[in-house]
Amino acid sequence: MRQTFALPREMWRLSTTKAWWRDRVTVMTGKNVWVGRFLLSAMMALGLAVSGCSGTEGAQGPEGPEGPPGEPGEPGEPGEPGEPGGPPLELEPDGLVGRILDPRVLPVGNGTVYLIPSEDVGALNDTPIDLQLTPEETAASTVDEPLDDLIDTKGTTYEQATVDEEGVYRFTTISGGPYYVTWAPDAADTMHLPGGDQCREPLESADLVNTQLNIWVSGAASETATYVGSSTCMTCHGLHRSTRTAHRVGLQATGVRGNLQDISQWPDFDAALEEVNESAFGLQAGVFTRDLYRAYRAWDVLEVGGVVIGDVPSWRVDHMPYGGVKDSGLGREGIRWAIEDMTETRLMVIRTPAT
Repeated sequence: MRQTFALPREMWRLSTTKAWWRDRVTVMTGKNVWVGRFLLSAMMALGLAVSGCSGTEGAQGPEGPEGPPGEPGEPGEPGEPGEPGGPPLELEPDGLVGRILDPRVLPVGNGTVYLIPSEDVGALNDTPIDLQLTPEETAASTVDEPLDDLIDTKGTTYEQATVDEEGVYRFTTISGGPYYVTWAPDAADTMHLPGGDQCREPLESADLVNTQLNIWVSGAASETATYVGSSTCMTCHGLHRSTRTAHRVGLQATGVRGNLQDISQWPDFDAALEEVNESAFGLQAGVFTRDLYRAYRAWDVLEVGGVVIGDVPSWRVDHMPYGGVKDSGLGREGIRWAIEDMTETRLMVIRTPAT
């Protein structure tokens, strides 16, 4: 038995109502497949009619606002560090090149770089040193500075390279053996000290060939410089006490004052205290006196971190608050103060509610 039914009028009008066909297609089951085919054909015809009615392209709209920046990309690989003082120098396959630099990383022109054999330096161990000489006698001695003395006596026989105006030196060849690489300033150079940081220990020639070896040199003290305090070698050979090196004769000899030691006397005690306060530094001060009033006076007036009565200003023990003021730093060393520096102070305030 054939089942029949009437299609709704809106369906024949191909209405554009959004959901009319969804409501009707649910009844198209069984033998009514032809109804579904009819609906499908009608919808395809409607699509073709709509697609054929395209108009002219409109004008381009205004540009929209710029969007937010995207996420940053992954950082690239770091490059190789450059040579201090300038670009890398062209190497010598059988020799050595380098620059002479001061602490400001500025080139130091002129002068000569010497390769002093380590065996010549070792032979100086048998040379006696007289610590009782005056500073003037010490300066004229041939055994006060090992490397300088060897340059003075044997410099013409050593392998050497002249430093140009740009601070560059160059050895085209190097003989075998360990050497102390030492720089000697030009005779007219009064601003720099001889030696350099590469003369503290011997270097094997195999490690020098075909490399660039920069030499850092120190500035010389001015003629008006003075030295007050304990006699410690001024870092040219590391942190060694001056009593362990030949520099002791330049700073302090037994019973003899060196050129850099200020032994000025102040007849007026308060004037001496004022002189100390004129310094930009203020670590500790040593006051030698048996007058208790003067001891307290020094404590009240001196702008230092500590006053040591009856001993040198470098005296200290581990549990004391050791430290200075002005350009001598901030804070204090010592057990208690170290604990305080590593302690985080916190606060909680509780307000009493109103009754």
